[in-house]
Amino acid sequence: MKPEQNVSAEEVEGIKKLLFSTLEQTQKYFSENVFQNYNEYKLITVFKITSAADAIVINNYREAFHAGILMQIKKFI
Repeated sequence: MKPEQNVSAEEVEGIKKLLFSTLEQTQKYFSENVFQNYNEYKLITVFKITSAADAIVINNYREAFHAGILMQIKKFI
């Protein structure tokens, strides 16, 4: 998707603030061992998530996978 109209610098800064504050909060919680109780979850693929650390690794893998697919689609456009 792309913006339907021009985006102001204030809107960009607001989005960046939300993204980075979420990242900072996750790092804080992770370093404080907040994620002690984690319900194991098995994905349709071979991955089994047993901890918050697993969830972060799997999320990064999936994001990279999706980015790769989008780059392949872009070649056809």
